[in-house]
Amino acid sequence: LEKNHGFFLVAATLATTKTYTAGLSPLGGRSYWYDNKGSHIAGDLVLRDKYP
Repeated sequence: LEKNHGFFLVAATLATTKTYTAGLSPLGGRSYWYDNKGSHIAGDLVLRDKYP
């Protein structure tokens, strides 16, 4: 177990990074509005407008 300590640390770091990144990019691909149309402003979160 001590020989594999470095491997487990790297694997845990990669899993954490992947989970965090997946949370920031919701299904559908876009996290932020790209333009000013309707009631939203470019740069605002898409989820905030879709699910207030």
